[in-house]
Amino acid sequence: MHPKAIATFDELMSKPLFTSVGSCKSERVEAVDSWRKAIEESSTDLWVELRHEAKNNLSETLNLVARKAYNDSWNPCVDEIKAHIVDFLEQQIDCLYLDDEMNKLLNTKVSYDFVGIGLEAHFSDYVPPSFYIGLSYWYAQGHFPCGWRGKYPKGKIVIY
Repeated sequence: MHPKAIATFDELMSKPLFTSVGSCKSERVEAVDSWRKAIEESSTDLWVELRHEAKNNLSETLNLVARKAYNDSWNPCVDEIKAHIVDFLEQQIDCLYLDDEMNKLLNTKVSYDFVGIGLEAHFSDYVPPSFYIGLSYWYAQGHFPCGWRGKYPKGKIVIY
């Protein structure tokens, strides 16, 4: 993994996640007030498609500007990121005391975001980080970014 990705994860994993859920009073965001609402919000078609599109855009752009780097390291990088984050995320999510189904859903969603964050950082010498670096800000602030209101990039992020 690129040193930039390692540094990004060192920062994100240096303190507990989700310490500020339910307490955001910013006009820049729309907040939800429960894990159940956050999980529902994170499952909307708009949010799922936006996250997929962001990862696809990174992949496509990287393939155009640095095909060898893409071909040689995209999949190994994904595997390395997953191995790097799995225990940390499991520990952070388990201590929320959600039911098993919500734990599994949350772990899947947060893992997907962390892979995106890691990929953007890893390949940042070729493609400037954009969408997922924004999500990393909210994770670092103790929130769970879980949706979007409006037509991206205009609008507001939804957080818990």
